[in-house]
Amino acid sequence: MAIVADLSEADLVEYFGNRVQDPQDPGKFYDLKKDPPPEGEVAERCTKRDDDAEDKVKERLQPYFAEVAGILAAFGDKVVKVAGTTKTGKDAEAANTEMFDAVKTGVGLV
Repeated sequence: MAIVADLSEADLVEYFGNRVQDPQDPGKFYDLKKDPPPEGEVAERCTKRDDDAEDKVKERLQPYFAEVAGILAAFGDKVVKVAGTTKTGKDAEAANTEMFDAVKTGVGLV
């Protein structure tokens, strides 16, 4: 069985292109459009990772998008495809729950 979170290349490029990281909280990312860092000190210290530049993101994604169709074809009817999400902040929790509920349904756990 293969589980695929379905997201377009454009969605992923936009997601990574809009994110910044708080260096004082390395696990904390903000989306400049959907979930910007708080104004002031936090916003000022946030940085953009070099590998989140559009060309770098496309380079990282290229092998996946080049091979995914063949991989999915090999799994045939054993593929569970769910809508992926690039939501962040307050919207992320509900979107992630919805995605994982779809996975559970797709694999027969619900």
